[in-house]
Amino acid sequence: MDDTRTRVSYEWGIEEVDEYGDVQNHNFADKVEELPNTPDGRMVLVATWGCESEGVEDRAWAYVMEGVLEGAFNNGYSVPKRFHAELERHLKKLF
Repeated sequence: MDDTRTRVSYEWGIEEVDEYGDVQNHNFADKVEELPNTPDGRMVLVATWGCESEGVEDRAWAYVMEGVLEGAFNNGYSVPKRFHAELERHLKKLF
């Protein structure tokens, strides 16, 4: 296995924020349905780029706003379609 090849991994998160919008805690899960129900939280998909030998090279966030996942991460990379579909399936189960 090539430990110098950059790979991207994804995880869903809930950022628990205070009254000022500052993140106080961040809960992560592999699947959106595994996230805790946190009323004061912001749902986010986090992408992490890196490799075994160098560690984390970059990290980016795409937020869910009004039930819709942003189309791109804050670094400009597109959010893979599978995550939009995963969120849609999850929301259909809830409502």
